[in-house]
Amino acid sequence: MKIKAIILFTVIFLYIISAVSCTGGTVTVSSPLPPTEEVFPDVISPETVSTPSIEKAPEKTGIPAINHCHNTEPDLISIGGICEEGSEITVTSPVEKVTVTSSGKYFLASVRIPVSDTPSEITVSAKAPGKYRSEAVTLSASYSDGTYLYDDEWHILTGNASRGFARSTFADYEGTNLLTREETEVFKKRIKEKTDFLSENLPGCELIYMIVPNPLTVYSEQAPMQLKKAEGKTRLDQVIETINSTDAVAIDLRPVMNEHKNDALQPYLYTDSHWSEYGAYLGLGELCDYISKEYPEAKIRHPSEYGFEVREVDGGDIIHYLGMDNTLQRESVPFFNPSFKLPVTAKKYLSKNTMRMDFDATSSRIRVTTGNEK
Repeated sequence: MKIKAIILFTVIFLYIISAVSCTGGTVTVSSPLPPTEEVFPDVISPETVSTPSIEKAPEKTGIPAINHCHNTEPDLISIGGICEEGSEITVTSPVEKVTVTSSGKYFLASVRIPVSDTPSEITVSAKAPGKYRSEAVTLSASYSDGTYLYDDEWHILTGNASRGFARSTFADYEGTNLLTREETEVFKKRIKEKTDFLSENLPGCELIYMIVPNPLTVYSEQAPMQLKKAEGKTRLDQVIETINSTDAVAIDLRPVMNEHKNDALQPYLYTDSHWSEYGAYLGLGELCDYISKEYPEAKIRHPSEYGFEVREVDGGDIIHYLGMDNTLQRESVPFFNPSFKLPVTAKKYLSKNTMRMDFDATSSRIRVTTGNEK
């Protein structure tokens, strides 16, 4: 009993000692202890504790796969390959460093090499959005005197967005093929002959020229670095001005193409020199808008009725003229799948896997149905 009493006394004594404080020499007994969170304000209750997020370090971009590497000029090497979608491709030679963006997962680039008997080393690397740059692929290329792949209007140069451009469009872009005064007068005279004929034989019938700009005009910011854009008037400007000075009508598609050139559905192709079916739809819309001013029924149908779908197909004529394999350099292309019956029945493409036109079908076997056949 004596031991229990001692223990009880000790516990009570320790409790009293812990509950007092010294102030100016007097001893006072404090009030009962406040709740724990007030004594220790920095303590957070378990339900408010959250695990800090740990950001994952960016991955390294996959190494690009090279499909093609060959001369298209004696000192110009054209390269085509596959990479992660939307990658920035950097190609470096002893002469220059070129950076292009891929078109989807495919890329095209051209780089100069030294005029030398010694092979040159070329490196190719890729950087996908949000990732580190890949390891570089090392290629070897040699100067080839006299080599010009398609040294005519179909000689191809590539720009900074994996888009190829044909030489036939360079003079228009650089403004080196302006019409002379004599040529302009001859052009105007021929238009007048046509409008006079229509006026005499088909009163009220208009002559309409729909001017489709080439890809280099629309995507001038993607032009090959070798080209210099015209600072003044171009031949296209002259043509439109001349038409507008007559009784004919010029529908200039440059504004609508510039407005829609970065749409999800691309109006022009990267691996082909033509516009896409979506681009043709935009052009048709401008024509219908003009005609519907007098004939409201001619208004174009809503794009949803055309059922546009994107399909990956073999590369087009640009790839062919670069000397590359169309089945390896492919492209995602918009095609229409209309919900209505078309008045034209013709096979347009050689197959569903290509954008190459069946020119025999389009030039000689087209049947147009007007609905007024007997």
